[in-house]
Amino acid sequence: MLADQEGSTRRLVRGLLGDIHKVGQGAPEQVLNAVTAQRIQSLPMGFRTEEFKTLLRDFCLVLLARKAEIPTTIPPEARQSWLDANRPGWKDALPLRIESAAAESLLHEAVRSENSLGRDTIASRHLVRVEDRWVPKLRIAHTAELPDWMLGLGDPRIRSLRFLPDTDLAQQAPGLVLSAYKEPGDKVWEVHRDSAGRRAEFTMPLDAPVSFRLMAEGQLKGTHVPPGCDALSDDDMPTVWSAEDLSPNGTVQSLRKLGSSAQKTKAPNLWVLVQGGAAKFEDLETVEEGRIGPAKLWRVTGKGVVITPAGRLPIITGAEEEATDSLLASGVHVPGLRDTSRSEFMQGIPVFHALTADGTGRRLTRAQMRWRPLGQKIWKNGLPAPTTCLGTHQFCWKDEGGAARAFATVRLLPENAQVALADCGDGFLECRVSGLPAGTVVSLGSEVSGVVPTHGTLTLRMGDAASAMGRIPLHIRPAEGGARAFDATLPRPGDRGYFIDAEDHILQEDIELDLGSLRGWRIVAPTDRNAELRIRLQGDHTPRQPILLGVTNETSLGTLLPRLRGLMAIGGPDSELRMRVLIGASQSQRIKLRRHLRNGDWADGGFTLGPDNGNVDPGGLEIEAANLSAPSLSARISALQPGEDPMPLLPEHPGPWMFFARDAGGLVRPPRPIQKTVAEAPVTAPHFSEEFLSCGQHPRRNDRLAAFGRALRRLIEPHGMGDLGVFEQQLDDLGDTEALSSLDSVVALSHAPDLAALLLLRAAPDTLGARLELETVSPFSWTTLPLSAWRHALQTHASSLFMQLSASGLPESDAKSFSQQAIVHRLRQLVDRRPEISGQLFSAAMDTDLLPALVKVCPPPLALNNPEKTLADCAQSAIKKHEAARQPFPLRSSHAPALFKTFFDGFRGLLDAPLIAAEHVLELLPTPPDTETAIALLYYRLHDPDYFETAMPAAIALIRSKTK
Repeated sequence: MLADQEGSTRRLVRGLLGDIHKVGQGAPEQVLNAVTAQRIQSLPMGFRTEEFKTLLRDFCLVLLARKAEIPTTIPPEARQSWLDANRPGWKDALPLRIESAAAESLLHEAVRSENSLGRDTIASRHLVRVEDRWVPKLRIAHTAELPDWMLGLGDPRIRSLRFLPDTDLAQQAPGLVLSAYKEPGDKVWEVHRDSAGRRAEFTMPLDAPVSFRLMAEGQLKGTHVPPGCDALSDDDMPTVWSAEDLSPNGTVQSLRKLGSSAQKTKAPNLWVLVQGGAAKFEDLETVEEGRIGPAKLWRVTGKGVVITPAGRLPIITGAEEEATDSLLASGVHVPGLRDTSRSEFMQGIPVFHALTADGTGRRLTRAQMRWRPLGQKIWKNGLPAPTTCLGTHQFCWKDEGGAARAFATVRLLPENAQVALADCGDGFLECRVSGLPAGTVVSLGSEVSGVVPTHGTLTLRMGDAASAMGRIPLHIRPAEGGARAFDATLPRPGDRGYFIDAEDHILQEDIELDLGSLRGWRIVAPTDRNAELRIRLQGDHTPRQPILLGVTNETSLGTLLPRLRGLMAIGGPDSELRMRVLIGASQSQRIKLRRHLRNGDWADGGFTLGPDNGNVDPGGLEIEAANLSAPSLSARISALQPGEDPMPLLPEHPGPWMFFARDAGGLVRPPRPIQKTVAEAPVTAPHFSEEFLSCGQHPRRNDRLAAFGRALRRLIEPHGMGDLGVFEQQLDDLGDTEALSSLDSVVALSHAPDLAALLLLRAAPDTLGARLELETVSPFSWTTLPLSAWRHALQTHASSLFMQLSASGLPESDAKSFSQQAIVHRLRQLVDRRPEISGQLFSAAMDTDLLPALVKVCPPPLALNNPEKTLADCAQSAIKKHEAARQPFPLRSSHAPALFKTFFDGFRGLLDAPLIAAEHVLELLPTPPDTETAIALLYYRLHDPDYFETAMPAAIALIRSKTK
């Protein structure tokens, strides 16, 4: 069992290390016992003993203590060897004996893995105590492992995915991006939170659904609702929550949602959230602990049943074992149709799985299920008919004795039903309904209703009274004996695309926004038409050729933030983007996007917005105060009114301090940095050298950028490592804000490509995503970073790691081996996240003698074997894919294969783009590229990522072979 890479014990130890790290090694014993007991439920019955639970808990505690002693500079691959060299006999002190090769393998994996919590879900709902109330929150895991069946993709060829937030999550967490990868033949996806936002917790109302759009190769492949993240309504079953975070005095600070399921726990208490407030508790001790909207939260103790109008829920606390199984429904979603909570409908009867605590899913049979339409009291065995299921249904999984185990609420449409809107073009909308049960009443808006006849087809027409709304309301009342009537919405039909604001209103006139005010904005477009977002960069009073991004209906503008920031980085700090939605010849109103619409300043000792002082939220401004000398002293001020002096709220240090302010209205352009007068000796903290700080004293911005560029290039040398560590802390501390784009030292990274590459190699696992997004705040691109920069960075990092490991007591051969392993594993991560740069990474590895180690963990791109044939094949595929449509940017490479001359000249821009990028990488063209070329390359990389990712490694190999 230990030898199996996906065996239960191996998964259990990884998960338990994360659980204990999350609750804290000093957590009360009952909390540690509870998380351990929850994990061992995945093991065979013989291992679920009190003795084994204690042994496993103590093993993880000791292992976490030893891992905490390892310096952070030691790469994961070398951690066990560091312990062997510096903590002799440490294995002998472990509660579990390490005697077999399988056990040794498990130990090595546990030591090298990160402690950050890696659950079997990417998101979980929490209730967090804030003073005397509970606030609903959503926590996003840094890493997670999702079984293949949970995503339901149906295409085994897909190996990489991007999870982009949908609906309400896109409003609360704009810019959030997760990446998922799996090896061929694997059944588990490894998911990482990759966005620059370091925050992993967001306010999320319980009645708002949490869902992600699954994107592969730029195409929408489906949606994913993490288990337990469905929207809660007044009619839902009670939900059970467990304690997760404790304060030093033992007060529960956070509850995690377990689900609507029978619960058995060794913990002394559970919490039950009852929608609508009405509940009876049979044989349970209860204490009311507050309200969350209309719902009541109860702390329960004992063995009994929660009884509500929605159903009965058995609860046992202080039990001898843990049972936290839940019920998960998966199936095909109806495009566009959502209920009033913005939850999606499923087409036909979904597939049901019993989901255990360790992520194992077991498909349930019809005989194990019960169901009832919402609003009815009687449960029926089996599943409803797929041809008549309409509306909200509740499902129950029953055990062998017939007792209820878990519940799920699902919104259904019959398997052959269609509900669609059409724009008649004469001022009327037409609703076409088919496949619904006879007798169903459908209302379109508040104007017109109809009854579905026996043949099941109904057509309704209404005047476009909701002309300003992005979605059109429907009301559906199922036939007698069916589920309760419900409200739903469909996207506005027609041949036009629209921008929709957070209030669901269509943008009807041009508007100016800043990057901080895109929350809630989205694009609505017909589901059967190709829609594009046209973005034109305006910088230095020079209009640029626009780029076109393919978008789908309900695309959140927040998910496009990394691309929008990247364009603004190319254009400079005062650039703006002009955006319209295009469908054929029609176009939407325009959004003019800037980094800031309001300017900060200093007046009479206070922070002011000048004429915009009255244009601030009543709660004031949220301030990120960055200490430009000692980044670790940077501070956040939760509320500051215009005119108030923020200095008394900051640490006693002169700075200089730079203030980044925002409110719901967006971002404020930071005023000039300012010094704080300190009466006593300033607090001490790691700080930049005077030489580095002096770069910011030039009056002209171009001079500051040039000076910082020279300083940054020196950071890669040994004598610059002190400033490098402080610089990295500044990047990581400000990585979840717009602040980095305003720091000249960061913008100047375009003048120091060797350092930019080194920053990726040195990044900690939880900051790699933010480091990759440095190209969105500085005018450079990883795609065109010179090969010489990668080569220099690899040499520098290998030398640095080798010296660190040698100094820590490792033998020279081990130090060299582990430093190489650490580097090639990072290169593998970069190839996974940015496949188009694999050519330069493999070339740099070959030039620095790292290639033999790299190919052991990462197969080289097939394009490197026969690059000219690969380019020709890819080009022909791209021509068919895009039907040889004329491309907007006329790029031409002198190194293109001869076959390219036979292709349509107007299509050559896309075909030659990877070759032009490769010429910049190999410094046959200036680097970084000029503005027009940078925009063109960004456009083509986003326009056809599949072609670019395959063709660019081939382009690198072809041009290197021609220019040697």
